[in-house]
Amino acid sequence: MPRRRRFVPGDPFAIFDDIDAMMEDNALMEASNRYESIMLMFFPERATLLGFESANTQLDTRTPARDQAALLALQSLQTAIKEMHGEKFSPAKRTDYALLKARVNYEIWQLNRNRLTTDPLYYTQAYDAVYDLLLKRLSLQTRQNEALSARSAALAQTAAEARQNLKAPSAFLAQLAMEKAYYAYLAYEQVSHRLQTQAQDDISRQDAVQKTNIARKNLKNMFEYFKALSQQEETPDFRLGEKDYLFVLQNKYFITDSPSALRKAAQRRLLEARKNLQEALEPFTVSADEEAEVITEDGSAFSAAKEVPNVNQDAISAGYGIAYLYGVLGVVLFVQIVPKILKIDMAKERESFVAANSVVIPEPKANLTQLEEFGFFPFFLAVAFGCIIGAIEIPKVNFSLGNSGGTLVAGLIIGHFGRIGKLDCRH
Repeated sequence: MPRRRRFVPGDPFAIFDDIDAMMEDNALMEASNRYESIMLMFFPERATLLGFESANTQLDTRTPARDQAALLALQSLQTAIKEMHGEKFSPAKRTDYALLKARVNYEIWQLNRNRLTTDPLYYTQAYDAVYDLLLKRLSLQTRQNEALSARSAALAQTAAEARQNLKAPSAFLAQLAMEKAYYAYLAYEQVSHRLQTQAQDDISRQDAVQKTNIARKNLKNMFEYFKALSQQEETPDFRLGEKDYLFVLQNKYFITDSPSALRKAAQRRLLEARKNLQEALEPFTVSADEEAEVITEDGSAFSAAKEVPNVNQDAISAGYGIAYLYGVLGVVLFVQIVPKILKIDMAKERESFVAANSVVIPEPKANLTQLEEFGFFPFFLAVAFGCIIGAIEIPKVNFSLGNSGGTLVAGLIIGHFGRIGKLDCRH
């Protein structure tokens, strides 16, 4: 690599080396300005990230004509960059030169991929462009609100371009785009709240509400469209080949390692991640004996099925028979002894019970239809209605009555009213 001539007093050629270096620096600055102009003209979403506030009110125009014009402009810039002499730059300028060259190469590669017709995620970048403004601090709040409102309105254009340009894209990419549209729809309330709270008067507030409702409608339409695309059976393979992956790594992420080195590094980091995960989960792991212990619904514990064969089944039967005998005797003795302890007049209680049963329940005024006289219809109706009630879960609590609790509630309701419409449920 030729070295820059060192300035020596009296050397007549040293001044020409300095002039060459200045010309190369000026050429690099001109190329950088051309790149920024291309971003501002064809890619306003990325121009916003570069700091151009004049691009904040626009979204990218995603059409074949726009892509073709941008491609020609970038190819002309690429030619100018190739004609530069990188060895004449200072170390700092060489870094700028390498970054600009790689970025232009990557932009051209992206345009040649024809993402207009194959990549639904290309259109969801418009969502990010809206939220970039929400997070970006501008000099005036009014400008930020105007930019948010303008880009929200431009989402309709992006939705129309997606329907017009996409031709049988990958179902997997369509599913990712569908999910992104769904979350953008849910989170758009932040944009709506921002525009409404910053409105100066009622007319501006109503205008903000109308525009954000239209934007949410466009997001929903894009969600439905991407959902339909994700359900296609035969779709092209969206994955890049090894050559394209290397190109992206070198020109977008500036990773110049060889494929074998990248594989080894990935394997090493994967092993380290697994080891770290195992160490993190170590306090939460349980032994086989602890895992076999299961907690029932009423809070009692019983051993797992693998321990059952070791238990003497005859002893279980004998224990059940003994416990049943004492259980029945205990109930009988309880109802006989407790009233005497509490000094309850059982004769008076029996008279009250008979008087309560002698109360005549009035017949309903409406003419009810009795489907059958044995009471099977109300019983099965209560069971069915109870299963429906028991299946209802309380949100954020993960609680439901279950089949038994739901049936109990349904029986109480049907028993209280005694009818459902014209159907008699008293028997």
